[in-house]
Amino acid sequence: MPVAKQAPSYARLMFLLRRGYKLTKYEASEWIHVHHRTAQRRLDQIHDEGHIYISGWKRPVGNYWIAQYCWGKGQDAPRPEPIPNNEVQRKSRNNPETRDVKLAKRRVARVIKKADKYAGNEIFNLIARRA
Repeated sequence: MPVAKQAPSYARLMFLLRRGYKLTKYEASEWIHVHHRTAQRRLDQIHDEGHIYISGWKRPVGNYWIAQYCWGKGQDAPRPEPIPNNEVQRKSRNNPETRDVKLAKRRVARVIKKADKYAGNEIFNLIARRA
């Protein structure tokens, strides 16, 4: 359902795009203070009216692409192919931060397993009560 052109979010979005900003739906939602789905609906409406075009694609997180809109009449940039899952996993494995988090989770799981093993022990329960 098209939104009225007098809507504040529509007017703010048109203003930003005319000023030369290239916006994704997430950037637009931050600028006009609406949810990203609402921003996407506004961008789709303006795109259908022919005021903006897709100037490029961004991949902020994960394996999906997000359209980046720009003011003017131009041809939409083609959507890139998704990155194969094995390549995404390889990058994740080689990332030291991801590796540290994974190892920390394993350590916590081992400690919890040991604690559960000793929780049934009477001596452990006496020590735990005194502490």
